Amino acid sequence: MGIPYFIVANAGGGFIDLNPDGRRPVWYQYGETRQLGYLKVAVDPENNTATAQEIFVAYVETNDSEKATVYDPPIIADTVTFPLSTKTRVKVPTVTHWGTLALMMALGICALILLRRKSAVC
Repeated sequence: MGIPYFIVANAGGGFIDLNPDGRRPVWYQYGETRQLGYLKVAVDPENNTATAQEIFVAYVETNDSEKATVYDPPIIADTVTFPLSTKTRVKVPTVTHWGTLALMMALGICALILLRRKSAVC
């Protein structure tokens, strides 16, 4: 749970290790080396979800390669679907004309009872 957080460093810059000692951080889940691409996110508010796709368009042989090999068509490397919000929506009750009529009748009866009591005391 929480906020989905993506580190997408596949835009063609220099490739470096996440940690100098080579160990992966505890939060690390998935990674590729020397892939060029982008992250595409589709939001579906009706279903309260978003879907992120990591798409690779090319790769390089080494960290200092000047030539990339293009994927045709691009490769969908990973797909993740997650909720937009964990908050539940509260449904507000709507009052129909029958509900309004019943409320008016109840208020009218209360008013009659109070008027009778007041006239009996006087």
